[in-house]
Amino acid sequence: MKKIVSLLALLVVLVGAAYYFFQQNQKQKYSSGLTPDRDFAIKTLDGVTNIVLKHTRLQPTQFQRKGNGWIINNKHEANKETMRNLTDILTKMQLKYTPSKATNATVKKDIENAGIKVMLYAGEDKPFKTYYLATDTKDNDGTFMMMEGASQAFVMHLPGLAGGFRSRFEQPLAKLRSIYVFEEDQANVKSVTVDYIKSASSSFKITNAGESATVEPLLSNMTRQTLPVNKLIANRYLGYFSSIGAEVLLENYELKDSLLKKVPFATVIVERVDGTRSKNVFYVYEEFLKGPMPSRGPADLPKINRFFTWVNDKDLYISQNRVFGKIFLDYKDFFN
Repeated sequence: MKKIVSLLALLVVLVGAAYYFFQQNQKQKYSSGLTPDRDFAIKTLDGVTNIVLKHTRLQPTQFQRKGNGWIINNKHEANKETMRNLTDILTKMQLKYTPSKATNATVKKDIENAGIKVMLYAGEDKPFKTYYLATDTKDNDGTFMMMEGASQAFVMHLPGLAGGFRSRFEQPLAKLRSIYVFEEDQANVKSVTVDYIKSASSSFKITNAGESATVEPLLSNMTRQTLPVNKLIANRYLGYFSSIGAEVLLENYELKDSLLKKVPFATVIVERVDGTRSKNVFYVYEEFLKGPMPSRGPADLPKINRFFTWVNDKDLYISQNRVFGKIFLDYKDFFN
């Protein structure tokens, strides 16, 4: 019995020691080398699984790593540019100066009233680093920050960035979310259907079959092209859907209901090999806001600047014709 107790005690000691060394290794991995009360920056985001931002007056925002990207609040894909900006702050910020005693007291009050709590996780239930952002400095040369449990605030800045960086941590959800309408792996695209509501003769469905892609008119009574599909045009066209982003996400557009009652310019449906699909409806921006204009099909694209884009019956974007116009080909264009 005594031997069993001794073995259990030894096991507890070994587990405790292993956990201690693991924690020390984590601290060393992410430490910037400064003393703990000013050790805000981390060396790398590799291994960081979650970033949680808690504003005193707002709902928490959680960035969760998913593959090579990030998901917001377990729901929305994060904007890549936003994440690059956030990563720059987390890994490259540097100490600017130590504020005076009087300013330090003010910073503490600012944190209590409108601070932003930043918590970084590396797969554990508890964050390996927690600190607070207060306001930007009055002369806008940095941002007041304080480590959790510390008594002294510091002014941090990002070399090369003029001003403070608090705003990067308190963006509205619409600014944090991805604005990519299409991000398709070409190998996973089964087909693309483009339906010009006012120009049926231009509408088509392209089916991805590698070098032997097929293109068909949408209406069965339409005359089919007798020429072979131009393989270069078809392959390049399917590749366009790998990365096309909108101008802005409209989170609460007051005229959305009125817009969706209008006749759209086109509906684009991407069907994937795995059985999923995305439906994207394009309305001419100028036509909705300024009145009727020629916008029947591909021939009218030069007169169009922007679209409202309604994605999967849930998200509304403004997108630019100069970015999206390349997907609005005419059926006959694939046979040149």
